[in-house]
Amino acid sequence: LDDWRYQYSNASDKKSCVVVIGTATNQEIQRNTGYSKVEWCVDKARQVVLHADYYDTNGDLLKRLAAVEIKLIDGVHFMTHARMTDARNKHQSDMEFSSLEVNQGIDDAIFTERFLRKWRR
Repeated sequence: LDDWRYQYSNASDKKSCVVVIGTATNQEIQRNTGYSKVEWCVDKARQVVLHADYYDTNGDLLKRLAAVEIKLIDGVHFMTHARMTDARNKHQSDMEFSSLEVNQGIDDAIFTERFLRKWRR
């Protein structure tokens, strides 16, 4: 989370969305990810990303992620089918997620900073 600076906006083409804007905090992050900024349009009611725009290091639109299908699983909305479109050549890649499970009793110790740093290596 420290690699990005976040801000929120209600300015969206859809009244049901809040826009979360993530800006890379330095050039190293931009180099490592290829992105200078990401804008996520989050559905306020369902709390799920509807689409996201990824900008290159020059600030130009590079890719767009769009939710093709959203399913309600055990009371939680998930993007189960997403499509990433290259803004330049219009190439598309689809990602489908299945066998999603929620509320499986994951130990809170897994989410400590120490554990996550160890796991990251």
